[in-house]
Amino acid sequence: MKLNPQYTPPTPTPEQIASNAIRAMFFSRQYDGVVPVKDIEFVKTSKDWHKIYGKKAVQNSIKSLISEQYINLDEKEENWLWGLPGWHDELFPRHS
Repeated sequence: MKLNPQYTPPTPTPEQIASNAIRAMFFSRQYDGVVPVKDIEFVKTSKDWHKIYGKKAVQNSIKSLISEQYINLDEKEENWLWGLPGWHDELFPRHS
């Protein structure tokens, strides 16, 4: 199979870029799949994040991650867990 040398992959949207940055938080050693609600609230309102990714992009990416169930609140509603419901324990077995 020959690759098309003139193919240009689509440029990611600002929301996709912001989502990737938020996703990276969850998979960092610091958080390891569990991000406190207060930290996501900080990201949502942070002037630094807004400056880098755009305020609307940051807020919309968080809304998308929640609505698509990539992140879900724990039972106490203190932390966001990465993964579809029931998948978090398989992705991050140390928290089980």
